[in-house]
Amino acid sequence: MENALQSWLPSRAWFGGSARTIKNVRIQETIPISHVGSANPKNEKSFIVFLLVEYVQTDPDIYVLPLTCATGEAAENVLRDFAQFAVARLGFNSTNQTGVIYDAIASKDFGRALLEHFSTHKIISGKSGQLEATHNHEFQKILVESGGALEPAVAKSGQNDSSIIFGEKLILNFFRRLDSGVNPGLEVLDFLTAQKFPYSPAFAGALEYRTGRDEANTVAVLSAFVPKAKDAWEYTLDSLGKFFERVETLPPEKRAPQMPVGGIAKLAAIELPEQAKIVLDTYIESARLLGERTAAMHLALASETQNPNFTPEPFTPHAQRGVFQSLRNLTRQNFQLLNRQLKNFSPEVQAQAQQVLALESEILKKFRQIYERRLDVTRIREHGNFHLGQLLYTGKDFFIIDFAGEPAVSISERRLKRSPLQDVAGMVRSFHYAAYAALLKHIERGTPVDGQLPRLILWAQFWARWVSGIFYKSYLQAAGKTSFLPSNEADLQMMTEVFLLRKAIYELGFELNNHPDWVKIPLQGILDLMSESNSVVAKEATDKTIKT
Repeated sequence: MENALQSWLPSRAWFGGSARTIKNVRIQETIPISHVGSANPKNEKSFIVFLLVEYVQTDPDIYVLPLTCATGEAAENVLRDFAQFAVARLGFNSTNQTGVIYDAIASKDFGRALLEHFSTHKIISGKSGQLEATHNHEFQKILVESGGALEPAVAKSGQNDSSIIFGEKLILNFFRRLDSGVNPGLEVLDFLTAQKFPYSPAFAGALEYRTGRDEANTVAVLSAFVPKAKDAWEYTLDSLGKFFERVETLPPEKRAPQMPVGGIAKLAAIELPEQAKIVLDTYIESARLLGERTAAMHLALASETQNPNFTPEPFTPHAQRGVFQSLRNLTRQNFQLLNRQLKNFSPEVQAQAQQVLALESEILKKFRQIYERRLDVTRIREHGNFHLGQLLYTGKDFFIIDFAGEPAVSISERRLKRSPLQDVAGMVRSFHYAAYAALLKHIERGTPVDGQLPRLILWAQFWARWVSGIFYKSYLQAAGKTSFLPSNEADLQMMTEVFLLRKAIYELGFELNNHPDWVKIPLQGILDLMSESNSVVAKEATDKTIKT
């Protein structure tokens, strides 16, 4: 079984060790989940197992995996409808039956059993510890309103195959990688629900694992389900598809974008030109609304005065120095990784990477600005991994979800208070990713006419830059005068630029470890952010494209 898991794990989107060599997988803990009730007279069980994944060169991880078994026709149904969840096939010599062990996320019996555990506040013992299912008044309210008709179904949307939806009223999200302590995905959502924050689904309950008197580890979070919503990433890609169609039908004299010059602060301060209004169309309002909702989240997170886990703290010189040290470590680590993988890339990407590597000392010089002068600003709890995929779009508004933070970072680090401009930087970089991803889709459909690709690349940059400016302007207006943003314009611009660069360098490491084909996005982002003269670069690029 453990050998099968070693082969299966790297194929999972939620598995963070795909770029590393697995040495061994061992089942460390097993917690039985009984399928009680008349529908299950044999009292069959699923299991939530904790897998210790050991690597050849790095420290081990612990992953949470619900497992169950199906035989005969039920196994055939699993292989037909949920093949991606199948871990291993089974053969029973004595009965001549076949079966399959699969991720229990796809099992209705497992889902029903978990919901029952939440309802009864059940504690289940494993080999070493206990799993506890807890709920709050939101859960009781939803249960009463639904009349108990909450049939489980595996979530069909999303990237991680880690959610169970109950009657389109509740959703249970598993944290696949287990870390010590309370996951921010539980802690922050619980806090916002208590604050009656209207732009996140309400917290309803949690699955927590505890050994002895140690602090509980978060296994899963239960929250209200937002019906008829799509994630903002998919909504944005759809909008960008229409954007590229619009720019290709422009009259010849208007087919070259009037590329904006200057950084995000300058773009936020100037009037949106007519060309941008025409081609960005309804996404102008979306970007504006995203800025407002982001500011509302930060204002709510900064509103606490009693709970020390959420009370804002000053950005002391010691904290500023700590931020610089983390930025320096991140840069050196990811640049070393880039250098090691350099030979794997095409000549074009290698040249781009060499340019970035040559900028290391300049990047560290820029990062030093974060502690060279005292910053009159506070630190607060933040989202921690803020991008378009972390919002749901209902057609009218946006809901913010998944406060777990960056998965590659320890929970203790994710719970630290930081500048919320890191969230702002995450969303801005997400706009750039979306523009590139939509352009790739446009190319795959064979839409661009020969020779038009360079112009479309400029249009993608045009979209990302103006949308970022709209978002940033809306965010600053909605946040207003607040302690977590510098009142000094120079400090605000410096901090924004530093955190944008930090996010691009984080993305560099993420893509090198997970999606090497996408490494050109953060590489280009770093080059753009480090450009000494955006106006000259943009103008030269535009002139060159027009001539071709």
